Amino acid sequence: MRPLSSRSDFGPWCYLGISVVGLLCLAAFTFWIRPPMTDFDWQRPLAYSVFGVICLFGGLAAICPSSCSACFGSQDRGRNSGSTPSSNVKKAQRPIARVGHHPDCGKFSSHVLHLGNRSYCAGCTGLLLGAALSILGILASVSVGPPCTAAASAVFLVGCAGVLAGLFQNALFRIASAYARVIVNIFFVFGAFLVLVGIDAVANNLTLDALFMALVPCWIMTRMAFSRMEHARICRACGLDSCALFQL
Repeated sequence: MRPLSSRSDFGPWCYLGISVVGLLCLAAFTFWIRPPMTDFDWQRPLAYSVFGVICLFGGLAAICPSSCSACFGSQDRGRNSGSTPSSNVKKAQRPIARVGHHPDCGKFSSHVLHLGNRSYCAGCTGLLLGAALSILGILASVSVGPPCTAAASAVFLVGCAGVLAGLFQNALFRIASAYARVIVNIFFVFGAFLVLVGIDAVANNLTLDALFMALVPCWIMTRMAFSRMEHARICRACGLDSCALFQL
């Protein structure tokens, strides 16, 4: 576990604590609460529709990550935030260009995916693909229906593993490969969809659907918070003036 470098670093860990506790509570309630006697016809379409809208907006945010960060007021300020001592700042020979929404300084190589002559943010690419797969899964689930209870339990647990992998990817681990980062973020979003499928098949409870929808934004904010903290750590270690002032 990495040491905390400033008081602002406590924020992501608070998000993480709420997210993990919420997921554990969701799992406990899903397997312990008996399914209701009344099954509303509109319950399943409503839950999938709300999650589909979240995936749609999440996909749009992955396409325009810098604009989304600005809307949340979450742009990293680098040295201006006091995270980089002035004595350690070095002047770059040339302005640092952007690759996606990362500095093209070589320090973010595991965050950037190169496909041909184009470069993309690996995390955002994974989130976009995960959102697309989840939307396809929603369409398939509405058409086919939920899996049997025995299979649904496994689906739910696999989904929980995907959510946890996404939450902890920057908190406790350093992912060295851009392709691995893509896969983890696909699993993160699609795992949330699998959690919803499991809830629908195992518990079929409207209250749990509402709890799930309340937790999804918290999971997203947790991932964003740790991503910003990881970016700040990389810039602090680098110390280039243009990187330190770079707005991610």
